[in-house]
Amino acid sequence: LDPRRRRTLLAHFAAALVAMDGSLAPHPRHPVRRFPKAPRSDGDTPAAHVPGAASPDMAGRQCTCGCGRAVAEPQEGRRFSTCCRTCAHLKGRGHDIACDVRADGGMRTPWYWSSTRQGLTDFHQEVSSDYVKAMATTLIGARLPGQDIVRVVVEDSKLWAPFAMKRAAFRAKAGAATRTDTDGGLRTSSRSTLDASAGETYLFHGTSAAAAAKIAVENFIPSKKDRLFGPGVYFSDDARKSNGYVKDAESKVVLLCRVLLGTVCAHNAAGAGSADTITGTRDFLEFIVRDVAQIYPEYLVFYKQAG
Repeated sequence: LDPRRRRTLLAHFAAALVAMDGSLAPHPRHPVRRFPKAPRSDGDTPAAHVPGAASPDMAGRQCTCGCGRAVAEPQEGRRFSTCCRTCAHLKGRGHDIACDVRADGGMRTPWYWSSTRQGLTDFHQEVSSDYVKAMATTLIGARLPGQDIVRVVVEDSKLWAPFAMKRAAFRAKAGAATRTDTDGGLRTSSRSTLDASAGETYLFHGTSAAAAAKIAVENFIPSKKDRLFGPGVYFSDDARKSNGYVKDAESKVVLLCRVLLGTVCAHNAAGAGSADTITGTRDFLEFIVRDVAQIYPEYLVFYKQAG
């Protein structure tokens, strides 16, 4: 080893030892730099980190993509410069549910709504796009092929608020996830916004055009009649079932709703009375929800037989 290089290495080594216990004097050409220790919360115990909040070393750091959210927490030693892997400013795929929960407990409206992008806080809009039309074509076409479809997105701040609050409550008790037939037809950007820990999924509900228009503004009114599986709002994950309840022959409409299933139980099983959602089978599997806060009527899907 070159003598000059050896002296330099020995000087650094001595400086390191001094930093640890002060047992050696520092090299005159390489003085030791000392840094003050970070203050502690009570003189003995480091300040505790609140789960879900930004770590102390991440505090104040924002996503480099410019979306305004905090960067994601480090995972397995990896540090991130963005809020989530699907940041809307990255590839147009949007924020996932984990990012929404980190940002504000999942209360904010979906990233892909035009109202969200415009920064609106009190709104009701019904809009459409090629993206949502393509997804509706996939979901309905899987069971009802040969349909011409127009899809309208319902964006309503007053309907979203109680739904988001109920989702947070369901997330806290973390029931088992229930897989539905609609899950496979969802695009990644839509599926990533669903909260599996709350049993969130998309389900169909068939009705008349007039009733659908009212539901889009006021949400559902649960049936109190003594129906086959009891009172509540009935849904299916199969478009053929909901199609049977469509009232208009020319231009049909079904609602594709976000539904929080929570705890699920068969209608004739023990514990059905306390379950968040009950199920029953009559040709097709049906999901019955009694609390409208578990429902957000996100899409009005208008369709008719092609040709």
